[in-house]
Amino acid sequence: MGPYLAVIVDSFRAASASRVLWIALAAVILFLIALAPVGYRENVVTRVSPRDIVDAQRLAQRLRTDLKNPSDRPSARIAAALPETIQQQIRRSDQPQSETRLDEQAFADAFSELLQNDDAWYDAEAWQSTTRLRELRQLDDLSASQLSEDQRLRRARLRLEAGLRGAIRPRPEKTLSLTYATFSTPAEWPLSQYLFRQTLTSLVLPPILNGLLGIIGIVLGILVTAPILPEMLQPGSLHLLLSKPVSRPLLYLAKFLGGCAFMLMCVGPLLVGVWLILGWRFDLWLGRLFYCIPVYLLLFMVYYSVSCLAALQWKSPIVAALVAMGFWVACGAIGIASSYMDEWVSEPARLTGVTLTGVTLTGVSTGSLDEIDTSERESGEQVAAGQRVVFGNTRGGELQYWDQTNRRWQTVALEDYPGEVILGPVPIGNQQFAATRKSLRPFGVSGEGVLALVDADEQFAVRRGGKLPGGASRILSTSDGAVLAFGSGGVAVATAERLREGPAAEVSGGGLFGSLTRLLNSGTKDFQSVLPGEVFLQEPFQVALLASDDVILYSAGTLKRIDRQADSLQWDLVASAEVQGDVSREAVLGASATTVAVVRKDEPIQLFDADTLEAIGELQPPGDRTIVSLSGDPHSDTLAVRFSDRSGALLKTGPTPRLADLPDSLSGESLELLRYDHQGRLLAVYDHDSVRLLGDLAGPPELELEPRLSSWRMINEYLVQPLRYVIPQTGELRAETVRAALSGEDTQEFGQGMFAEQVRRQLNVKRPVFTCLGFTAVMLLIGGIIFTRQDY
Repeated sequence: MGPYLAVIVDSFRAASASRVLWIALAAVILFLIALAPVGYRENVVTRVSPRDIVDAQRLAQRLRTDLKNPSDRPSARIAAALPETIQQQIRRSDQPQSETRLDEQAFADAFSELLQNDDAWYDAEAWQSTTRLRELRQLDDLSASQLSEDQRLRRARLRLEAGLRGAIRPRPEKTLSLTYATFSTPAEWPLSQYLFRQTLTSLVLPPILNGLLGIIGIVLGILVTAPILPEMLQPGSLHLLLSKPVSRPLLYLAKFLGGCAFMLMCVGPLLVGVWLILGWRFDLWLGRLFYCIPVYLLLFMVYYSVSCLAALQWKSPIVAALVAMGFWVACGAIGIASSYMDEWVSEPARLTGVTLTGVTLTGVSTGSLDEIDTSERESGEQVAAGQRVVFGNTRGGELQYWDQTNRRWQTVALEDYPGEVILGPVPIGNQQFAATRKSLRPFGVSGEGVLALVDADEQFAVRRGGKLPGGASRILSTSDGAVLAFGSGGVAVATAERLREGPAAEVSGGGLFGSLTRLLNSGTKDFQSVLPGEVFLQEPFQVALLASDDVILYSAGTLKRIDRQADSLQWDLVASAEVQGDVSREAVLGASATTVAVVRKDEPIQLFDADTLEAIGELQPPGDRTIVSLSGDPHSDTLAVRFSDRSGALLKTGPTPRLADLPDSLSGESLELLRYDHQGRLLAVYDHDSVRLLGDLAGPPELELEPRLSSWRMINEYLVQPLRYVIPQTGELRAETVRAALSGEDTQEFGQGMFAEQVRRQLNVKRPVFTCLGFTAVMLLIGGIIFTRQDY
């Protein structure tokens, strides 16, 4: 081993003698010095901002009633404590001739002033009837001497939220601001530490490291190491080495490993410095950061193996560097082409939701919708044969319907509805459906929320309907066709008749003026709030609709069940429970006929009785997989579970909860969606956009839709993707394996809330590693054979 170690040490010495290396190390040190002052600061949320006011005009009407009828109710006490000028404006705001219009800013300033002296309006006995957050209960238990000024103001804000429940949006206890040395940015982000760290490891660190190491480091490494092997091949140096009892293949391998010293000398100091800064400034001791060392070394080895092979052939460092750089450009071009095909062809066609309306299947074993003889709409209305509709929502933000004649998904024209996320569609009777499209933002969805009414009888023609409540991020339909809208503003309902027959919402237009118009007209005349006064939603939240039209709400660690009153659009709170664990983490919620299941990352599945919400047990999920969706059977105790690796299972929540295998017809499929429909049938989307519906889990599918591939899909499936298996996947190694190493997860997910499923992406962690290792091994084998057979 001595001669080979000497070769490796000599290569290390040659790399360390390079001026480029020392220039690179100096640049790394300067970068770390510039990065070291970056940090963050936690700010306690005390003031009320205009964005926190849900609906200024509705709030004015509520306070006006309280001013006319003074009492000890919390809202009345708050109204009486408002400044006299605000009270006068509230009293005059209902007069038609009045030009006074109280906006969100006016209320925000008035409420912030009230927080300075909550003794003037707060009464402990009056607030006993309100719903108080866990945080408020903890602050109320502290004495005045134990509270800091920020805590006192925070307590006053929480008391204000409790007294005006539903009028002020709850905000997390703390926001984050970036700092640089002693300077702090004015912008504040309402992120928990968990979500901030998730963003840091998923969005911020990978581009920085890939830019410094995956691009700049690789280019410098190719240029610096290109002369190493040609210098060894010089007659004097090579004859001296070959005069010793050494193996030529091992000698070639030793020189190759020694050449990797440059990349190791660049990667090591940079990652150690970043690790120290993350720990010191962000209290994030990210040990997984060091997994990036072998990843970037492997990335360099791919290109260096090509450089060495070129050096054997031409014995020129310039040619070796040019060939390696050309191969780097070629891999990048093929990777960009593959990413382009994925981004614009495969991923947009991937179904994220399926809605089956007008279908009741009994004993049908083929995929033809024309053979179904009986049908029943989800809203309870009978429809004629041939009028059944299967809708699909794609990751590309398209609303599609199944065309059985052509065996393809056809797109519903929604050009006037910009965005990337489809809400709906839901049936509203007479073969009409309501849907909309919203824009995806880093931590939620945004958009005007105007409903598109789709008429299946009129070739899926679209007309403009009413407007959803502000902040709506999901819509569902009840058994009688009413539409429930869920979002940060709460839960609201609109009848099918109102949506079908109501006037179309006004078009706000684009540009700054259009944005201001949408901001001023954020309310809706079609939907009305249904949440009881003591119920509100706080991020992160999830919802599940039961077969009885009752609703299960998860909100910041609290479960609530609100039941619909008979023959009414009102819901009452009937049960509530606390979910133990980290309340700031995104939760996955599912409800069957008997059980409610809640699971959060790195926590067990917690099970609750669906009627009383009493905790009945828990189950540890598989340690190597993350649960991304839960869907309950409305007629049994079973829930369908889908994991981040696109596999699935059935959760049996009987006396002994357990995970069972999926039916054979779904086993082994790459699942995009797995849920139960309202009739208790298991619906699965697999292989991008194929659909399978199982009534009897042991029997054949009742419905199977397998669309024909488009021309672009065929090119991607049979040409581009096989080519990606042949060449090393260096782009995926930088983009996806590095992200997986930093986050410790095989999925990429940003943000929280009900939209998180729309941005969740499966990461290719192992495949790039195997292709790069395989390619490097082949190049080294070829190089070893050439080096052995050549006569020097």
